[in-house]
Amino acid sequence: MAYLSTAELEFVGPRDYIQRRGSALQPEARSQNELSPHFETVEVCQREDRRRAAALREFDEGVVSSSFGDNDDDWLFERSADELATLLDQIADPDRTIPAPPCLASSVYLRGRQIGVFGAALEPLAAHPELDRAWFSGSHPALSFRANGRGVRVIAEARSRLHDHLQLSGTSSAPGFLLAFLNGHLIPELEQFHLHYRGLVLGDKLTALRQPSRPTPASPSPARQGLAIAIHPIADMGQQLTRVMPWYLRERSTAVPANAATLVRMREPYHSMYLLWLAKRDLADLLVVDGAFYWYGGLELRQCYSDNKAVQIAIPR
Repeated sequence: MAYLSTAELEFVGPRDYIQRRGSALQPEARSQNELSPHFETVEVCQREDRRRAAALREFDEGVVSSSFGDNDDDWLFERSADELATLLDQIADPDRTIPAPPCLASSVYLRGRQIGVFGAALEPLAAHPELDRAWFSGSHPALSFRANGRGVRVIAEARSRLHDHLQLSGTSSAPGFLLAFLNGHLIPELEQFHLHYRGLVLGDKLTALRQPSRPTPASPSPARQGLAIAIHPIADMGQQLTRVMPWYLRERSTAVPANAATLVRMREPYHSMYLLWLAKRDLADLLVVDGAFYWYGGLELRQCYSDNKAVQIAIPR
């Protein structure tokens, strides 16, 4: 897997795709209170950030600390709820005259990175219409945590499992492109946040990803191997893109069938707790790129396709 830096991920964007074929990322108009998995306007995301800020100001940090404990580290209080609320209000201000700092707890910020990162990722799709492509998701029961400081270790666990899966299935060595974002939802019955990857895969990497990962003598034990992978066809680019990097935070009940189309806003105080956790993360913690490298503000495939053959590209230094 390629590890792009946060600085590269902050700057990367589409160089000409949106100018030529930007309809795939056009927002849709809806009511102010509608929770919808579609690419949203900046005004909707500004309202969401203001709503988050208001909830954070009502957040009782003392109750959460006494209820859940925090034995490993004090992540909940490294950035106070009031401090994060102030930052979200600043990001949501349409009249601000200076750039807002990056913050994964901001809906406005995530919308901007949706356009930048996935806009750049759509350019290889446009350049190679002959290649198979799909969305995918990857999950594992171990990628769950409560408000007790384990979130950092869960990110490391997720990256390790994804790396192992791509290696053992042959996806890493196959030509093509893969981009995945680690997002989460609340399981209210367990009082746990569950993290899972959603992303985009193109070319021979998709063929390899469809195959189950196979253990080798040097591979980890079966208990440590890989992720449960599901492949989803590209049907509605805007809707599915927002499911990869959602502008909203949701919960999923274990009592609801897995295939049920439900979108329920994450309840408090968990919503604010997850925002405080997100605010400590960088984009490079959650975003994985395989098969491409950063080049002049965009993404270039490590292996290009010419006459139906993959050719290795020398990566510039």
